[in-house]
Amino acid sequence: MSPIDRQHAPIQPADRRIHIIGTGSIGKLVAHALRGIPDPPPITLLFHRYKLLQAWNKGRKVITVADGEAEVPRGGFDVELRPMVTRQHGIELQRGQNSVWDMADSTGMLPHNVAAIVKQQQAGQKAAAQEETSRQEESAQEQSIQEAPAQEEHVQEISAEEDSEPQQMASEPIDTNPQSITMNPRGAGLPYVKDDMIHNLIVTTKTVTTVGALASVKHRLNRNSTICFLQNGMGVIDVVNEQVFPNEATRPTYVQGVINHGANTPPEKAESDPFYVIHAGHGTISLAILPREE
Repeated sequence: MSPIDRQHAPIQPADRRIHIIGTGSIGKLVAHALRGIPDPPPITLLFHRYKLLQAWNKGRKVITVADGEAEVPRGGFDVELRPMVTRQHGIELQRGQNSVWDMADSTGMLPHNVAAIVKQQQAGQKAAAQEETSRQEESAQEQSIQEAPAQEEHVQEISAEEDSEPQQMASEPIDTNPQSITMNPRGAGLPYVKDDMIHNLIVTTKTVTTVGALASVKHRLNRNSTICFLQNGMGVIDVVNEQVFPNEATRPTYVQGVINHGANTPPEKAESDPFYVIHAGHGTISLAILPREE
């Protein structure tokens, strides 16, 4: 294929797809605008909470933008559920555990209070695991000395000890298992967790949550991916390079964006329709490709 043919060759659908992380006011406004252009690219919304996925599937599956007296709903979006990040609200979470936000949604507690309880649970679980390891080592030594205690008796003895041991947990235990109702009841959300490649990603999260958001999809990004940062805040790319993409050779291409549109969602509206946004002030979006260090 000649250079001219390559230049005018149609782009494959997978290459045109745009994933959007951050479904706040700006994220919804950008997603809505992209679906309104002629021949729009496929748009995938990446939800960080199972509650949002439930609301989407139970609702009209549209994003509605209110501009003055007009309210314009637009659909045609695909949705996915982001996998867990490793750290939230100061606690380490294992792969497959519920997010702090999902646990907060299911318990009605504030996220930082949930994190404090989970941290206490983790400390209790760690202590119990260490004690169990020590007990097993002692049992193995006794078995070696006594030569041949019955295996079944040994198992029953351990089980009895475990049943009688008090649990060193928080007074309000929180289930972090993904099969619990707090995250994926009966695995309902698992089909929405994808692992295919992300070619184009727009990030509209708050700067303080950017690292965690990108860490959750890092395995789906590579040098051929493009990340567009549409945020209010400085220095986030330096932190992303340090903590998420330290290898320049495999780092995605970055596009830095500055947006001065005004958008908001009234709290009372967010409860009834989390995919509603008011376009309060018209502005511009400026974009610049960040050079790579070849």
